[in-house]
Amino acid sequence: MHRTRLRAERTRAQLTTPQEHARLRHIVCPACSVTVDLTRFPKTPQMFCPYCETLSTIQSNLVPPENEAVFRLCENCGMFSRPRTFTSFYFYYLVVHSGIHTHSSKRCRGCRRSASWRMLAGNLFFIVGVIPAIIQLTRAYRKDRDTDAYRGLEPANQWARRGQLSKAIEGYREILQRVPCAAGIYYNLGMALYRQQDPTHAASVLELALEDCANYIPARQLLETCYQQSGQIVKLETLQSHRQLPSLAGPASQLGP
Repeated sequence: MHRTRLRAERTRAQLTTPQEHARLRHIVCPACSVTVDLTRFPKTPQMFCPYCETLSTIQSNLVPPENEAVFRLCENCGMFSRPRTFTSFYFYYLVVHSGIHTHSSKRCRGCRRSASWRMLAGNLFFIVGVIPAIIQLTRAYRKDRDTDAYRGLEPANQWARRGQLSKAIEGYREILQRVPCAAGIYYNLGMALYRQQDPTHAASVLELALEDCANYIPARQLLETCYQQSGQIVKLETLQSHRQLPSLAGPASQLGP
């Protein structure tokens, strides 16, 4: 992690005018200690670390939610959640060949449950693979102790994935009443609206996500797509111009060591 700090110090030493010093803004990620260059983005209550992919509340007068660093996007469904490591295990035996296939990923509870059932079905013919499948099923259905701030996030995400937006919005609204800034929650709702073929309203919600976290890359990428599909060309060009502004520290400081 020290390499990102060295890059930031090197960049600061190269600045010659007060205006350049005023523009420069480097923040150390509270989760992984990587120095993130936020120079090109407006100040917002949260920051996104492209190295550990976490959202962090950095505004001094706000109290971050408990265990904020454990929340990020599920590698399977792409929703902001509390993913955990899931390892799939498949054993196969043919007449002349046998083998094992494993794969690990970070998945939310809903995706872990679905994958566990598929894993059990795929291993039913071979007892060796049934035991790991049952273990994963047990873990997936074990009740997590949700943090007070994000209590109800998993059920709301499930409603969103099923297209039941009214129930999902109700769950997200309860979370937003407890969390003063939550770019991840707005991102989930924006994604749900986009999947319902409603890019215009999805864009409006994703704009709220960027108001909470200006450098939230997943939200910016999806917002560009929504602008394109809804014909909001002026907003698209404005968003892209902000993305292309030169960064004093260069791209390396955003990518981690």
